[in-house]
Amino acid sequence: MSETPQGGRDSSDADLAREAVDVHLSRRLSEWEGQLSAATEGTHEYEETLGYRNAEESRLRAWRETGHLDDDLALAVDQRARADLKMDAVDEARREAIHRGLLALGWYPEGGGGEARVTGA
Repeated sequence: MSETPQGGRDSSDADLAREAVDVHLSRRLSEWEGQLSAATEGTHEYEETLGYRNAEESRLRAWRETGHLDDDLALAVDQRARADLKMDAVDEARREAIHRGLLALGWYPEGGGGEARVTGA
């Protein structure tokens, strides 16, 4: 087994959390794109859905460019990992690693964290 530099576990957990955030945001964008394709162009529903889709696209782009992780996003990713665990889509070790990674990225689930700035994203 190769040596892991000090903080190696935190780093791999943080990488896993970054990946989980990216997947979460990509899924949300895809969901809005699906709803947009089902809406009739020119209607209020279409314009409203387009606005949500554009906001989600901006959020994903901002995440990829800046690495800002706000509490709401971290909580959503953590809850998704819990749901995936219950559906046997991930194992307990991966779910715990995502949780640890979110903490390593600066998330404070008890509140008071505000935003965490993710470096190296």
